[in-house]
Amino acid sequence: IKDRFDLEHSEKFIIYDSDYPEVEQFPREFEVQFIVINEDGKEKVRIINNSTGKQLGNDITDNSHQDDGYRFHDIFHFGYVAYLGWSPVVRKLMGIKRKSDDVTDEIEDGARAAITEELVSLFIYSHGMDHQLFKYSNSVDTEILKTVQKLVSGIEVKNCTQKQWETSIINSYKVYDELRVNKGGRVLVSIKNRKLIYLGKS
Repeated sequence: IKDRFDLEHSEKFIIYDSDYPEVEQFPREFEVQFIVINEDGKEKVRIINNSTGKQLGNDITDNSHQDDGYRFHDIFHFGYVAYLGWSPVVRKLMGIKRKSDDVTDEIEDGARAAITEELVSLFIYSHGMDHQLFKYSNSVDTEILKTVQKLVSGIEVKNCTQKQWETSIINSYKVYDELRVNKGGRVLVSIKNRKLIYLGKS
């Protein structure tokens, strides 16, 4: 019951990089900007780390025959950072993989963990498509959360409760909706306050 419903089950909130050098840690609070650009008739999303001014990754399209908004999906990864203290995808984008430990670098921050994270995001998104992308929801089906826990059972985030996952999903999708409606904007990612906040278009 605690795993499913207790958000104050705070001992389960683990900052996975707290014992690593500062250069290998997520900033405890940072701002990213989603910029929409049009190129060759396609709408793409570019993400800038406002702390450094550097672009994070490549410009993203929906990679789909349909305009389904998945080009904004990196917000889910930033949601995992804010609410779970975890994201091998964002670690790679920000250049903060934990290379001081070979095992952690290979397993927790490596390709398989990143693929698992992308799979989780796509799995939740596919489910969300049948539920208006959680626009009017404050909960996620328990079976979906159980499946997510199974998918990540071999990596460090296995410690996260269903309630933590649900909180991350629902709040990330609220920010996702803001980004789609406003065609981009600034987002605050806060590990220290466990928040993901849409700050506006500019």
